[in-house]
Amino acid sequence: MYISSSCIKAHTIAQSVETLAKAGFKRIELSGGSVYYERILEDLLDLKARYSLHYLCHNYFPPPKQDFVVNLASLDSINFERSLVHLLESLRFSHLLGAKHFGFHAGFFASISPKDLGNLSQTYTLQDKEQSMERFIHGFHTLKARADELDIRLYIENNVINAANCARYGHWDLAMLLSFEQFCALKKRIDFSLLLDIGHLQVSARTMGLDFMQELAQCLEVADYVHISENNALSDENKPLSEQSAFLPLLQKSHQKHRIYTLEIYAPFKDIHSSYAILERALRAK
Repeated sequence: MYISSSCIKAHTIAQSVETLAKAGFKRIELSGGSVYYERILEDLLDLKARYSLHYLCHNYFPPPKQDFVVNLASLDSINFERSLVHLLESLRFSHLLGAKHFGFHAGFFASISPKDLGNLSQTYTLQDKEQSMERFIHGFHTLKARADELDIRLYIENNVINAANCARYGHWDLAMLLSFEQFCALKKRIDFSLLLDIGHLQVSARTMGLDFMQELAQCLEVADYVHISENNALSDENKPLSEQSAFLPLLQKSHQKHRIYTLEIYAPFKDIHSSYAILERALRAK
């Protein structure tokens, strides 16, 4: 069980990590939400040694020098190249920090501004879907080759589409990898592992009129890396877990010894601790 560094809002990721480490968390997933600075690697290695930490790296780590949307499906050559360079750097950091798994977000079929992630404030011109998929697959093969060289397992995280964004476009074809059916279709084209974000799936299933629990059961059959948070199924809220969280019984039933779980909870520290305890009890009861 890991805790995402993004659960703790701080200026630097080292500050977030140290806060979690001092609270007793030893497994930390390094993610977005902090600023770039020169000594990131040195600081994280120092904290790893000092607190006996285990790291994973994820998507927007290391923090880019300027905000942008990681989108390996972008037909904008600048955005695509920037995304690819960033993800290759993420693999390099993973290797140096001793992380053996790396997950990044599935792509978008539009060139989205960072401020519009989650809730669009404008209507974007949609790209040709098949060309976008081909661009993503091309980028994935480059990443996979490098990941294999570094002995790192590469994961693609399911994307999310909420009802408001769907209503703006009249359909949900704004992002890729939204459902189990789309996972199966992409799996036929590339050999990848699924990083299952339960919060994303809950929102996307509601938007697409799918049965969330059925989607979750199918995805858990193939996923050995899972991001966990609660929401109202209307937007990705990253809320804490409760004993009544509907997906807990399925997580418990499908639990595998070597599966990775990361809590992505944007809430006060007491709620992070309670969510960790709830998940730990559920998994131990297996």
